[in-house]
Amino acid sequence: MKKVLISTILLVILIPILCFGVRDPLRDGASQNLDEVIEKILSWLFPIALVVAVLMILIGAFMLVTGGASPDMVNKGKKTIIYALIGLSIVIISKGILELVRVILGIN
Repeated sequence: MKKVLISTILLVILIPILCFGVRDPLRDGASQNLDEVIEKILSWLFPIALVVAVLMILIGAFMLVTGGASPDMVNKGKKTIIYALIGLSIVIISKGILELVRVILGIN
């Protein structure tokens, strides 16, 4: 039941994004170097990662609220929130790492 609910929520959130808001990052102009390709891929994945991270935080919070009597459910909710925050921080840091590499190599 939980898998069906999570799948349904993901589909409801991601279908409009995939159908209307996201372009193909590699076909939008001819990319000449690796820097441009990575930038386009990150700009395409960043909104999706934000939506998924917020959704996972909400699911973890729901587990925390509903699993009051079950320590396993509370721990699972905490881990879900922690892993979602770790994933979100990795996505945010990836943009910073790309900028740092640009500065070090003198690109733009």
